[in-house]
Amino acid sequence: EKAVPYTVFVKDVPASVSERELADVFASCGRIIDCRMCGDANTHKFSYAFVAFECAEAVDRALLLDKTPLHGKNIMVKKSDTAVIPVNPLLLPQNEREVESCARTIYVANVDKTVDSHALKLLFEDRAGPVNRLHLQVKNNAVANVAFVEFVDLESVGTALHLTGEQLGNRMIRVSASKTPLR
Repeated sequence: EKAVPYTVFVKDVPASVSERELADVFASCGRIIDCRMCGDANTHKFSYAFVAFECAEAVDRALLLDKTPLHGKNIMVKKSDTAVIPVNPLLLPQNEREVESCARTIYVANVDKTVDSHALKLLFEDRAGPVNRLHLQVKNNAVANVAFVEFVDLESVGTALHLTGEQLGNRMIRVSASKTPLR
């Protein structure tokens, strides 16, 4: 997949805002290729996001939404230095069962190389709830690993998202809702 250079960085997004709601705010700017929310490690009140568009004109229109009120807080919209790599459509949920499974799954980035599946499972079970399945992706040339954790209960996801910034090994993990189910 190719990175999308037409991206805005959105800051000060209230934690109560969903990815869908945020995408709706920018829908009038142009075709959205991806909208990715990320938790803020320092505060659980706000998140930040990247919204990727099909063209540069959409970015220009999106920049005009700087200081737009959302859930009682003005969001900050800037041109992003980071290009977003969209999720391969074939990896997205393909049926109702996968949509439901995806809703119970989190994506964990920046996992220390010394942390194994067992340690990861223990952390999430201890802090968020019973884990149904876990997949740790080990890439030898990467500085950190990523993992997908599917919980038994939907409620565990909300709790797990607050673990962004948690120290595990020598790194702070980043937790977000998964866009793909574990297969």
